[in-house]
Amino acid sequence: MKYYRFKTFRTSYYFPKTDLRSRFLYGVYHPYGSLLVRLYWKMFMSCKWVRALSSIDESRLDFPYRKIMDMCPENALVSFNLGTPGDEQKISMLGYIPEENKSFFAKYSIKDKAKALSRNEIRVLRELEGKNLSPALLNVKDNGEEVFFVTSRVCGRAYFSFDLSDQILDILISLGSIKLEDDATNELETCLSHGDFCPWNMLQDSTEIRLIDWEMATNRPLGYDLFLFIIHTRLVMGADERRILVLLKENVDYILKYFNEFNISDYRPYLLFFLTTRLKSEKEKGNTQMARCYQQILLNI
Repeated sequence: MKYYRFKTFRTSYYFPKTDLRSRFLYGVYHPYGSLLVRLYWKMFMSCKWVRALSSIDESRLDFPYRKIMDMCPENALVSFNLGTPGDEQKISMLGYIPEENKSFFAKYSIKDKAKALSRNEIRVLRELEGKNLSPALLNVKDNGEEVFFVTSRVCGRAYFSFDLSDQILDILISLGSIKLEDDATNELETCLSHGDFCPWNMLQDSTEIRLIDWEMATNRPLGYDLFLFIIHTRLVMGADERRILVLLKENVDYILKYFNEFNISDYRPYLLFFLTTRLKSEKEKGNTQMARCYQQILLNI
């Protein structure tokens, strides 16, 4: 089979030839990058000759393609996101079974940290079953050396807004009412936290917003995802600490409304927990610039 390779600065994506029914397979990539990357993606999507220039036979793919396809549903068409290189790297997939007109999502991991994250996502998806917050877990294969699991596909288009809204707040409040079973003792009130509550992990279908990619989910103090959405997503997109301090003031009504839902009058300890946790995390990852921003925010709130 032939695939079309779309390469970004950090990773590669591979797409099979699609028709109108399987066009959604291109959804394994969302163009959040630079203007140059977005223009390249538009050309890749719309011009056959651009895709033809990146054509590659399955025998030349630089990942365990055949092993993964043997674990996927039979006769499936699959697109691949090879993931960001590092110890958390995993391969994400969208799939389509033409004979059954069915779609699915899947992940494959072989690195230790990536396997741990996948196993956590499997656990969370099982606990969220029936709550209409997450995809349905369909199949799991874990032999110790590799972890592969399949879920239902969350339909919808990429969510591109970085502004807090009533709809986003409602989702956060819904998560705030859930706790995983193994909640540890904490001085602050805790709830289920997605852990990467950002637009790139949201899909919008009509007026409904759904969350995907639950691998980092666990119990955390209330407000963690709220502050992640307000602060971290903007830092990732290039905002500085001064802009973040403005955003915290602009969104104070939303912040108060969220914590009032849980009868908490002083949200400052929860904000401090988020900031100190993220500062530690960014330092451990070696993200000097991001760590500096969190340090400055802590000094100025």
